[in-house]
Amino acid sequence: MKDFKNKTFLITGASSGLGKALSFRIAEEGGNLLLGARRREILDEIKSDIEKKYDVKVIIAFLDVTDEKSVKNFIGIALESFDSIDCVINNAGIGLYSKIEDVEINEFQKLFDTNVKGVFLVTREIIPYLKNQGKGTIVNISSLAGYVGTPLMSIYASTKFAVRGFTDALRRELKPYRIKVIGVYPGPFESDFFKHAIKKIKGSVVKRNRLMWATSEKVADEVIKGIKKGKKNVFIKMTWKMVAKLHDNLTFLYDLVLSSEKYYESFEE
Repeated sequence: MKDFKNKTFLITGASSGLGKALSFRIAEEGGNLLLGARRREILDEIKSDIEKKYDVKVIIAFLDVTDEKSVKNFIGIALESFDSIDCVINNAGIGLYSKIEDVEINEFQKLFDTNVKGVFLVTREIIPYLKNQGKGTIVNISSLAGYVGTPLMSIYASTKFAVRGFTDALRRELKPYRIKVIGVYPGPFESDFFKHAIKKIKGSVVKRNRLMWATSEKVADEVIKGIKKGKKNVFIKMTWKMVAKLHDNLTFLYDLVLSSEKYYESFEE
């Protein structure tokens, strides 16, 4: 999909961070939008700001990706409001930072419901339409944590490994129907993600290193490029891509670094 003009994009988790950045970038490219999130009042503001700057169609809807009825309603609005659905971006997600023994079962369930079940529900609901249409793009926002398991993020990493596997399998399953499936694997970037994540540890969650950190706008730009080029996998920075590749080939180095006591010096008991 090289040209976004008059194409329709569905974005989950659109009220902040990457979802918000993607909304503005896609509108700048001439794409129409259906934005979903639980914070409807923030979506109202985003819709107003976009419509002031760009001549595109923007519709907003309350969306809880963990709820099947809410997802069905969201996709129903898309089908009623637009002539075609060109791209679905599964962006909604939540983080958890905790020692494994401190994780409550409801926290475990919340992460899998949002990060994995949510991607499944939205995708399952839109697939019949895309198959009938004979084309389309699905973008699943995973994480570098879907490649590299990091201490204190075991549950979050598990959900993102699941999204990565789901994306990889779905790509092959839907290829005969001319439906592209793209996996996006960001490392840390500036957003509200860390603010809204469940944190059960003290100290800095992630050190801000200029080689590793990016902005939401940078991530959005690379996702846009990935969609236009029809990439299978999108890494935002070369550093992140190298981390993933080196992890696969030099796992022992990561074990030395991430299993050492020094790794935990940023966290207070």
